[in-house]
Amino acid sequence: MGGSSVRAVLRSTGRALAHPDPLTRWHALRLALGLALAQSVAVWLLPGQRGYWISLTLLNVLKPGWVSTASRGIDRWIGTLVGVLVVGALADAVPLRGVALVVAVTVLLWGAFTVQPVNYGLYCMCIAGYVLLFLQVVAAPPGDSAVYRAIDTTLGGLLALALHARVRRPGSQPSRD
Repeated sequence: MGGSSVRAVLRSTGRALAHPDPLTRWHALRLALGLALAQSVAVWLLPGQRGYWISLTLLNVLKPGWVSTASRGIDRWIGTLVGVLVVGALADAVPLRGVALVVAVTVLLWGAFTVQPVNYGLYCMCIAGYVLLFLQVVAAPPGDSAVYRAIDTTLGGLLALALHARVRRPGSQPSRD
């Protein structure tokens, strides 16, 4: 990240933390703290893995309201686990190559963007399967990728839920949607 990019992120974060709406300020604080923690976990505790999924999960799950954070966290976790388990098992049983791999990836992407407006969990399931197959292009074993993705998604979702439950205005109750 270049110096101008870091300055832009700091300016944007500063504006969010100074926002007149307290819900927005606390959400910005939770999100900034969460992304720093997620990246720290990825770098220090899980070196060599694709730990960026922790940050991506946190970014997609953590919302200003508790109900939306919890429901997105559960949908993402279950969808990802089902996607990596099912596609991982199939990819281990029937290795896909060439045209078959392209067709499988295309079907999963089509499915993801077809169900995205309707069900976040199904969307996550299709995206998890797509990523697992796509990683085969760079020779990543599907079994290893599935395990890492499941661990990272679990950690990111748990971090989002913990931050929402613990980081809030003094004296306030967890926000509802």
